[in-house]
Amino acid sequence: MDYLTLKTQIKYLSDQLDRNPIVIRAYDRSGRSIFLRLKTANGIKDLSLCLDAPSQGIWLADHCDDVEKNSLIVRSLNRVIINSKLADIKLAGDEQIGQFDRVVRLHFILIDEFFGNRSDYYIFCEFTGRISDIFFCDSEYKILDRISRTSNNLVGETYRLPDSYKLINPNKSDNSDLLEAFSSISSEWTNKIGFVSPILAKEIEFRLKDSIDTNENRLKVFKDILEESLNSRVYLYKCESKIFAVSAYELKHATDSDVEEFENVNEAMNYIEDSLVG
Repeated sequence: MDYLTLKTQIKYLSDQLDRNPIVIRAYDRSGRSIFLRLKTANGIKDLSLCLDAPSQGIWLADHCDDVEKNSLIVRSLNRVIINSKLADIKLAGDEQIGQFDRVVRLHFILIDEFFGNRSDYYIFCEFTGRISDIFFCDSEYKILDRISRTSNNLVGETYRLPDSYKLINPNKSDNSDLLEAFSSISSEWTNKIGFVSPILAKEIEFRLKDSIDTNENRLKVFKDILEESLNSRVYLYKCESKIFAVSAYELKHATDSDVEEFENVNEAMNYIEDSLVG
């Protein structure tokens, strides 16, 4: 899923987990995937963190079955954060300074039951395509463990976001900056404008096919899509039984794909797991 769709999902999860659920235990799943069993005000919930396509992302799973894997990161989590509170879940980047990375930060607070001391821990989930990872960090963002061995963040180092361009924040910038950015070719929009992924850029181009292709019209279509992502259902696109995209806005250019509609991203992710993966 692209940044805009991931942002929609994080808003949903934050609403669902707004009463500081307690971590019961971490478990391994198949592939590069783990889940956290949480005690919430509404019962036991499983929060799935998956790096593998087509289920890459984070969601509250309808059901999670652990595997006999006992990975290093799961052992680390169970040694440290059991009985901690999940204080918040949010996107790790700061949109105010142009960071639009597909990285999710989970913040845990553990209070020592004898001395009352507080310890803070973090999980960073990088949902960035093939080069993705999950990192477990201490209060200073020092990496205690991780799943993969493919990124630049190493165990013992301080976690840092992936290197990326500083982008225009469409919610804060005036139209002149956006119009200038849209004057470039579509392949450059993703390096200039926040929220614009390759698939969103392609959608803008498609929606312009029956109108005059001006910078003003490009901006208008872009803002229409942003508004649509706040109000519409979620779409799951399949091509030859393979997942093409999960999107918070309609992909009108995906004319050769089958589409399913859902109330939210979380439902779509469970559908993928139940119907297409499991």
